[in-house]
Amino acid sequence: MTTYKRSTWSLLFSLYATQYVGISFLLVALVAILRSQGMPLEKLGIVYSLGIFWVFKFLWAPLIDRFSLRRFGHYRTWLLILQAAMMINLIILGFYNLSTDFVLVMSLCATFSFFSATQDIAVDGLACRLLNVDSRGVGNGIQQAGTMFGSLVGSGLVLTIYPTIGWLGSMLLMAGLTSISWLQLLWYEEPTGKVRPIMGYKRLLSFWRYVSKPWLVLLFLYPIGGGMAYAIINPMLVDLGWSLSSIGTAIYLVATPFGIVSALIAGKLIQLVGRRKALLGLMSTQALFLLVLFIPAYGVNDTLTVYACLITYFIFHSPIPAVLYTLMMDQTDPSTPATDFTIQASALMLIGIITSGASTALAGAFGYIAVIWMASTMCVVAFIAVWAVKSIDLQTAPSNTWTSTN
Repeated sequence: MTTYKRSTWSLLFSLYATQYVGISFLLVALVAILRSQGMPLEKLGIVYSLGIFWVFKFLWAPLIDRFSLRRFGHYRTWLLILQAAMMINLIILGFYNLSTDFVLVMSLCATFSFFSATQDIAVDGLACRLLNVDSRGVGNGIQQAGTMFGSLVGSGLVLTIYPTIGWLGSMLLMAGLTSISWLQLLWYEEPTGKVRPIMGYKRLLSFWRYVSKPWLVLLFLYPIGGGMAYAIINPMLVDLGWSLSSIGTAIYLVATPFGIVSALIAGKLIQLVGRRKALLGLMSTQALFLLVLFIPAYGVNDTLTVYACLITYFIFHSPIPAVLYTLMMDQTDPSTPATDFTIQASALMLIGIITSGASTALAGAFGYIAVIWMASTMCVVAFIAVWAVKSIDLQTAPSNTWTSTN
């Protein structure tokens, strides 16, 4: 088994975390800020539309695989440029007024969303080439923990201190946090190696022909149950009378830290018992323990009880993406890792968005309790699908040929 330096793990954690600090602030905290300033709900949709770059990032992923200044490291080159672009973008954003320069602010937010989505392509490509089959579980546990930590900071901590440091202070703080990864990259030497010729945009079509068909079934089936349950947490707490700040505290400052620890444990679990056993175990527990959401759904509104429910939910929900990301890496070709991983990630996100929208609509028509039952049922269906496919633990893509000397 390849031994990785601690600096490699810390770099991956940092890159995934700083990627989400800014985008989670824009997609979550900014909505709360604008609403508190009296912006009509119908106009807030423009903020949510910033996430469109993350859905369609596969369209430019082949460019990240194809072009770079290889003397500085293929993906390291892109990451140095993109981390710097994200920092500069945040600093510029801080000097415009959210109320009087709204159109310009939204334009800069859209630019930042593009940069962060592209950074995600590059860091996924780097991770796919760095991590061998045995280390992908731990690596993706770190990835999931990093993204959750970034969301905790951007959507929770920064929003909490926003009344004190204001818009400019928040932007400068996030730019400073983003610079941490950039400084780490300056001292990082990306491993080099010989890979097969790049396939370019042809890969967007050929990927679907060569990828494991049972895996595609799981990729499209898994997000439904988890997405349905997660989507109703915020509106359910609002209906219970919780303020936006209280919801942010409960989700990001109380429950998310438990999810981060759980994701890290899941990474080690994958390494110990294998992908199939880890996925089956986590999916079965998710189907069971998301039923704790029945407690607030039935109107129980005690703060500590709700905290306990959210903590339980996050403990059993957060690890599953780590297993899925590991399996997604297994489907990547060494010559197009960023493209292959991004295609799957975009599909996963698109299904999640559709599922979330359908979940809230169903909650309006049938109530939260019915949606929780539906979510748990879909988790069971996904579990059965994995159980039926005995090959889910096989690495079907070519072995990683990228030299890893870190």
